[in-house]
Amino acid sequence: MRAGEPPAAAEPSVAAVIPVYNGAAFVADAIESVLAQTHPVAECIVVDDGSTDATAEVVARFGPPVRLIRQANSGVSAARNRGVAATGTRYVAFLDADDAWAPEKLERQLAAAADLDRPGLVMCDLEQFGEGGADLGRVAMRPGPGTLRDMVLFEGVETVSCSSTALLERALFDALGGFDPRLSQSADWDFLARACLAGPVVAVPEPLVRYRVHGANMSRNVGLLERDMTYAFAKLFARDDLPEDVRACRRRAEANLHRMLAGSYFRRRAPAGFVRNTARSLARDPAALRWYAAFPARRVRAALRSRQA
Repeated sequence: MRAGEPPAAAEPSVAAVIPVYNGAAFVADAIESVLAQTHPVAECIVVDDGSTDATAEVVARFGPPVRLIRQANSGVSAARNRGVAATGTRYVAFLDADDAWAPEKLERQLAAAADLDRPGLVMCDLEQFGEGGADLGRVAMRPGPGTLRDMVLFEGVETVSCSSTALLERALFDALGGFDPRLSQSADWDFLARACLAGPVVAVPEPLVRYRVHGANMSRNVGLLERDMTYAFAKLFARDDLPEDVRACRRRAEANLHRMLAGSYFRRRAPAGFVRNTARSLARDPAALRWYAAFPARRVRAALRSRQA
């Protein structure tokens, strides 16, 4: 290899897909983490989803194997799907433009994928960081036989973040139908739910992704979360192949969903959303009234702990 040339891609071949919208401040870090992989990628597809900042100029500074695709703003799901459609590799892996991979991520995940008896989805733990690189703690991914039920009940919810951790065979991605373009904030929740129904979902128990927490994170938009999750729930429970233990807990799951949304609206000081979702939660599970009755005391205790930290 000549000086300045990218390392030759290793087998099995992997493409990294990075969707980005107005990510000029972060996307170079994401790309550099892809290029630093101990298992070199064959392709790094960056899909600029209608950015109005200097994102395209930043990406264009990189040579092969980085490739820029530009499209009119269509949402993160459409951007991911567009990126996968442009690949020709056996595996695809996803990375949000404001996150970064540890150098061994693909190597560790490919080893885990090779141990599966059939194609599946491989995730890994997250290491969260904030402004100035502050360590905000590790999120452990521990999927198992009960993952889908835990997801709909919002128990063990740390297993739902696959937007920057997922690696899977391209053929499986196509069989799943890709990411749902009608979803944005909950697109990875929906994708993971469908993956759980299609085959094994496993995780490498190492923090191989650095997840950046900042003011522009999509997860801070509670109204969008409510719209997405209401649709994703209805879509999931309409499936004929849903396991009976999951189908049987629908009312409790919907009560927990609206309870989670109510708490999110409360933290955003949005009383209308809090009241609406509280009513919907109680309509599905009147016993949840005990949780709401204790809600103010829990908020006071949380505030006190925060001041003492």
